[in-house]
Amino acid sequence: LAINAKRVSQIRSNLLWRRRLITAHRIITGGVPSVEEVRYPKVDTYADLPLASGYTGEIYVVLTATGVWGINRKRSGMWRSDGVNWNRLGVADADIVAIVQAGVKLNELQNPDGSIEFNQQEALQLAVEKLTSDPDTPVDGQIWLRTDL
Repeated sequence: LAINAKRVSQIRSNLLWRRRLITAHRIITGGVPSVEEVRYPKVDTYADLPLASGYTGEIYVVLTATGVWGINRKRSGMWRSDGVNWNRLGVADADIVAIVQAGVKLNELQNPDGSIEFNQQEALQLAVEKLTSDPDTPVDGQIWLRTDL
């Protein structure tokens, strides 16, 4: 196999030129070269989504979350139709509950058997004890689990 030194030099030069161009693009734009952008249809709320049966495989963006946590919450984000229902893309809502406001109690959640996500927060104190009544003086920041409920 004969190697053409001139051709190898051209290829190296071409690759070096492309790498410099990409580097310059990153410096100017602050990112990588763009790829083709996909724009999904947007609706204000989950209730504004069309019937799932007519949009199998389609993805819509819901801009505003609505409802009450643990009861009928419909989160914002990307939703995909399976032909019967709209399913939120991302973390499964049935297994994870995000508590975003103060004063939400575990017994107010629809599915207390699911996990609780402390999104970028810290559980400072977590007490897990078998209790059949409320403690007389609970410590601030502690979560008590009752076994008789």
